[in-house]
Amino acid sequence: MSKSKSYKITLTIFWIFSMINLASFLSNRQWLPFSKWIDALYSPLYKLMFGG
Repeated sequence: MSKSKSYKITLTIFWIFSMINLASFLSNRQWLPFSKWIDALYSPLYKLMFGG
């Protein structure tokens, strides 16, 4: 059973992203600051909903 080329590319990108994220976490650096991005996006919504 052969996999399609797009599946292999997607899987490769996913694993590269996962390795970068793991290295970022283990070295305690912010190479991919997703938590800051998520906080910046949802902070106004949380303040509106919960008044914080």
